[in-house]
Order: sequence, then structure tokens, then C-alpha cells
Amino acid sequence: MPAALYSPEELQELKHTPVKAAAAVNVRSPSFWTSPKKAAPLVAFAPAPPQGNSARAWVLGLLASAAAMLVSFALTYSEDATTVTEVVTQVRFARELDGLSLAGTCALFRPPLFAPSVFAAALYADRRSYCADAAPLRAFVNTTAASLSWLSAEASAKVTAVVLDSAGSKVLLLQTPRAAAHARFSEVLVGAEPTPTLSPIASKLALLTDADFTAGSIVRISWQNGWLGRLFRLEIGGKLVYVGGSAEGRAVFERVLAASDTASTRLVRSILSRTPALCGWG
Repeated sequence: MPAALYSPEELQELKHTPVKAAAAVNVRSPSFWTSPKKAAPLVAFAPAPPQGNSARAWVLGLLASAAAMLVSFALTYSEDATTVTEVVTQVRFARELDGLSLAGTCALFRPPLFAPSVFAAALYADRRSYCADAAPLRAFVNTTAASLSWLSAEASAKVTAVVLDSAGSKVLLLQTPRAAAHARFSEVLVGAEPTPTLSPIASKLALLTDADFTAGSIVRISWQNGWLGRLFRLEIGGKLVYVGGSAEGRAVFERVLAASDTASTRLVRSILSRTPALCGWG
């Protein structure tokens, strides 16, 4: 400022005021940003980083919170899961399928490993003998497979293998590409009587009771990729028997099958041993 604006007394007074000290705090100076006394107020709101045991407790707390969230989600996702005791009860009823004469060879179609399309395999068997010529059987399935609810949208469903066992029972294998590449499943239809259309079989899946196991049963084994990884589901007679991780599910299912050595369980074991590429086991 021009000195003429101040009297000599005022200028002398200004020399003894703390103006010089205040002027030394220059925001353009690096010392303003690096000085601890000046920088501390700028970060005073931030929490102090944990150190030592406090750091470990902080990390463990985060992990515990994440684990609790996963467990809560898993319980919600698998709320329909049943116990192993109920699995054994269902298999006890399934032992009554002994009289279905289903022993024999069972060849399953193996698609290319991890093909873009997902394949669904269905085995259809009954007790009645059938002509050794597979052509009529193939034509029957090709004309009626579209009646199944889960194949209704698959116009390209076709029979890829027909196997006749020593007792004359027929085993059909249906192969169909599916658009959803995240799910694979196979269905085993055991003891179902042939009908003009297969739609009655599909419509009765949810109506089966324990008494129906004496005449026939439906075993559905499915795998689906979910938020928690691949899930394994086992349904018998349209009822959910088990749901859980694929490795754990297979172990439980195999223990249950090992406790019942019947023609039916041997057939299921034979199917499982031939379907790792199809269903995701292996």
C-alpha cells in the first residue's frame, strides 16, 4: 500500500504487530502442506489405521461379517433342503421298485465336453418286452417327445441311443440342446408305461405319493450354477430329497445308494457312472 496512507506512528505500530508471522503462512509454500501442525486438521476426521493386534482384529471382523452374510444367503437359498434321514426314508420306499426288471446295460450319449449347448438326457424304461428293431421305438419317441413339458420348446429333440437289455426292457436316450448354458440336468424315468403321448407322465410328476413307488418312480438329478457355486439337487417322485453342494451331494447320494443293492439302485449307479461329462460330475 502507498506509505502516504499511514502516519509515521501507524507505520511504527504495524512493525510490532504479528502481521509478519501471519504473512509467513503462505498457502503457495510447500511447507504449508507438509507441516504436521497445519496438515493434521485436514485429516482429523479420518479414523486412525489399525496397528498390531488391532489390525488383525479389524481384518478378522471384516472376514466374520462377510462369512455371516454368506451363511445367511446360503440358508435362504437352500431353505428347502432336507435332512439325510429323509433321504434314507425316500430310498426305503424306492426299494419297492425291485420288480421292475431294469437290470441290463445302459449306454448314455456323451456330448462334447463343455459344449456351448446344454444337453438333457432322459431314460424311459418299462417292463414290457419290445421288438428288437429299434426303428418303431425311435419313431414313437420322435413323435411324442415334444409333449414333455421340459421338451416342449425343443423342436430338435431326438433319440440318440436305444438300448434293449436282456429282459427286453427298452431304454431310450433323448438328447436336446438348450439355450441356457448355466444348467445341466438329466432325468431318469423308471417304470413308466408307454402312452400315446408322454404328457400324462409330465403332468403327474407333482402328484406322486409314496404308494406310487410300487408302480413307478421318477428320479431327477440336476446341477445348476448359482451364486454359491454349483448346486446338486436330488428329487424322487417329484419331491425334493436333497439340495446342496455338488461334491457333498454326490457323497450323500452314493452312501444312500450303497445301502440299497436293488435292480433300481444298480441302474441309477450305472447312469451316474456314465454321466460325468453330461451332468458336471468328475
